[in-house]
Amino acid sequence: MPATRRPPAPAIKCGSGSPIWAPVTRSLLGVPGNHDLYRPNPREDNAAIDTLLEPDGFQHITAKFWDNPAGAYRRVIKDAFAAYEEWWDPAPRTSWTG
Repeated sequence: MPATRRPPAPAIKCGSGSPIWAPVTRSLLGVPGNHDLYRPNPREDNAAIDTLLEPDGFQHITAKFWDNPAGAYRRVIKDAFAAYEEWWDPAPRTSWTG
């Protein structure tokens, strides 16, 4: 017996007659999730990783993290999301209209 396809649900319309999501969803944004994250090896000899993996570790280095974009703490985060960034950077950017 072939599978029956359900028709798409009708869009909910707002007062202007356009779909309710139209005023707020003009473009798509890829948001990284756990599957995009490369978790650093806690056994690696890296003081920045050690600090960031400690409970409340980020609170101790907040200023260093934000004030030094090329620093070791930022490098840990950049490396953790490198695969996501590699996927996202060349992705086409197209906005929806209407």
